[in-house]
Amino acid sequence: MSTTVREVFRERVQRVLNELLLLDQRYLAEAIKAPGDFGVLITALKTDAALGRIAPNDPLVRSRLRGIEQKRALVEAEGGTLSSQEAADLLGISRQAVDKRRQAGKLLALDTGKKGYRYPAWQFELSGLEPLLGALRGKDPWEQASFFLNPSAALGDRTPLDALRSGESKLPEVVDAALHYREHGA
Repeated sequence: MSTTVREVFRERVQRVLNELLLLDQRYLAEAIKAPGDFGVLITALKTDAALGRIAPNDPLVRSRLRGIEQKRALVEAEGGTLSSQEAADLLGISRQAVDKRRQAGKLLALDTGKKGYRYPAWQFELSGLEPLLGALRGKDPWEQASFFLNPSAALGDRTPLDALRSGESKLPEVVDAALHYREHGA
């Protein structure tokens, strides 16, 4: 009888779970304080004790866990995200029109896998979004969201989102910061 992919996956995940269950109670107590099941898992996996048991020879595991946490933070930041239908309802257009705007680079959408695209809620209150997305064209959507939500030295250590919300005419400065985002370590 051949082993299915699901069986192999279940077996490997079960091995990780068994190792996590061997952690000291204090690590488990800290992990269960995290919001949501996924948060509990990530918190437990991040402990030195867990990493030593599960991935002692994987030098990239900490970076991968940080990346997962950063993506989750981007999805939850500044009011969270909207589904395609919620974005359509907010804009008063069809879901298909939302998808066309996403494909044309006029709306920022984060691919969250099985749940499809999620649209950061903060973008719907911004004026000047389209030129900014144009300046960020070629960057991964996750990088684009990171640009809006992280402080920029070019903007006086404010986030581009805060600079745009300030009511001042900051669009040219924010577009310039977007054009140079992540160039030469910026």
